[in-house]
Amino acid sequence: MGLPDPDSAKTWGGKLLVDRDGAEIGTCTEIFVDDATGLPEWAAADVSGGPAFIPLVDAAEAGDRVQVAVRQADVADAPPVGDFGHISEDEEERLYRHYGIQFSRESSDSLLPAYSPGGAEIAF
Repeated sequence: MGLPDPDSAKTWGGKLLVDRDGAEIGTCTEIFVDDATGLPEWAAADVSGGPAFIPLVDAAEAGDRVQVAVRQADVADAPPVGDFGHISEDEEERLYRHYGIQFSRESSDSLLPAYSPGGAEIAF
């Protein structure tokens, strides 16, 4: 459990993102990596309200789809990001709080999901 392998996540552009129950979210338009570690942290997708950012914690590829651990409704209600090309630390913190994901600066100077020895500490 945790963030996906960077080499795998690089291939997710154009794949359909589905929520944890299999509901379609949208097509992945971009993968955003942590500024300090280069780990893939967020996927962007165009949804009916415009671009949305989806956390990649516990995301898994299955054929031409990528299943994420959040709900479609949470994606639709996610706070906006001002500069679509980069997520600021303040915006990232708001997104993590919105999705109920614990975060920390322990593994990176910028934010990353908080981990315990057993994997990511996520409160869905």
